[in-house]
Amino acid sequence: DNVLVAAEQHRARTRSRSHAQPHQVADALLERVGIADLGRFMVGTLPTGTARRVELARALATDPRLLLLDEPSSGLNEDETASMAALLRDLARDGLAVLLVEHDMSFVMGSCHQIHVLEFGHVIASGRPSVIQGDAAVQAAYLGSAAIS
Repeated sequence: DNVLVAAEQHRARTRSRSHAQPHQVADALLERVGIADLGRFMVGTLPTGTARRVELARALATDPRLLLLDEPSSGLNEDETASMAALLRDLARDGLAVLLVEHDMSFVMGSCHQIHVLEFGHVIASGRPSVIQGDAAVQAAYLGSAAIS
């Protein structure tokens, strides 16, 4: 129902001429995020990792060009985090721009093609994961000065 409401609202707001009905959109999105078999459950009864996928499907139901995510791996176990990273890579590969704010560096390094590192609101480094990992300013800011000596 959470995803269905988002699909219905999107259709009403955009006056979409798509032939896909909101139920079809919701079902397809549940399939896309890997929880098609859980559509009959109340979101509040689902584990955190699964609920995050519902949230993602609900956001996708609005057909965004840019998906903004804040701490999407928070509360997820290692397997759920890896699975979420793979899903976000797939969405980006399919043409969706994904911007995330995240502190789990293994998640960031495993899911992002381009990283911008902020310190107190200022960009201190930008680049591919391999560049960011070796950046002295990033190491000093996030690991302490001793990390670069």
